[in-house]
Amino acid sequence: SINYMKEENNKQNEEIKGLKRVNEDKDIRIDLLESEINELKEQMYELVDNKTSKYRNEINIIYKPEEAGNCDIFGKKFVEINKDKIELNIDGNQIKLINEYKLKKGDNNIKMVIKSKITDLQYMFHCCKNLKDINELQYLDTKYCNNFKFMFARCSLLSDIRALEKWNVSNGNNFEGMFAGCSSLSDIKPLHKWKVSNCNNFELMFYECKSLSDISAMENWKVFNCINFSGMFRFCTSLADIKALEKWKVSKGSNFSYMFCGCSSLANINPLENWSVYNGNTFEGMFYECKLLSNISALENWDVSKGTNFSYMFFRCSPVLNIKPLEKWNIVKSLLNNI
Repeated sequence: SINYMKEENNKQNEEIKGLKRVNEDKDIRIDLLESEINELKEQMYELVDNKTSKYRNEINIIYKPEEAGNCDIFGKKFVEINKDKIELNIDGNQIKLINEYKLKKGDNNIKMVIKSKITDLQYMFHCCKNLKDINELQYLDTKYCNNFKFMFARCSLLSDIRALEKWNVSNGNNFEGMFAGCSSLSDIKPLHKWKVSNCNNFELMFYECKSLSDISAMENWKVFNCINFSGMFRFCTSLADIKALEKWKVSKGSNFSYMFCGCSSLANINPLENWSVYNGNTFEGMFYECKLLSNISALENWDVSKGTNFSYMFFRCSPVLNIKPLEKWNIVKSLLNNI
């Protein structure tokens, strides 16, 4: 128990020094002395995830405290826990995570109630180059989150993402670069149930995922609201089979630039045959350096009449022998744009 709570248990409904009880379901405001903060810190280290002294210097506050109602309890005299917060413990290649916490009174102890209303996770683990084990993230409540931008970017040792399998990402609208540079990631099957229909930006999502060869988990993704597909699979050098994309509804897409750029194992683009790309504005570098690509007949019936930029689209696709499939393309707008 915390020493500053001097009242007896039978006076639980009365004001306690430094702690006002509003009701069971509301947050509690606490004004503490420095000594009391130190003692509270000790309690919280013990209460949450069994943290021990060896971790204390490794605690990183990732969520922006200035946006969380001055809720940084570690080192502040005044705390008001009423908004989102994440605490993260990084120990080697493992993480321990705590969602938003609220302080409540009960039996003269400060106890932890794990709650979450996280809306932004961008750059959370960016450049955590030694991070391998993200198992703790299975408990993270993401149902309110809309921004996953570069969340795991440059986590070059990350290969196991099973912890993300049950994430609710239905409010996510930005997945830009989420796994960019995850060069060890080869299996994304845990993402097969993700509901991504609110997303409008997949730019660079799997950029430089050089081990990624199986994207079948994306077969049932509803991407019909996406506008930006730029560089989504750029430099996925092991990616040879894109059949999972065959039924994607991409009619809202305007930016397809560099989408498959550097996919040096990709030889068959037939699954893209029925894509409706009539809102596409830029196709720049879409198949740049797809060095095995020889047959582009799948693109024959694409309506690219709104396109203004086709530069580098098939740059260094040296096996391509016949561009007759493109003879029906209406690229007048592009030509006029470049006069």
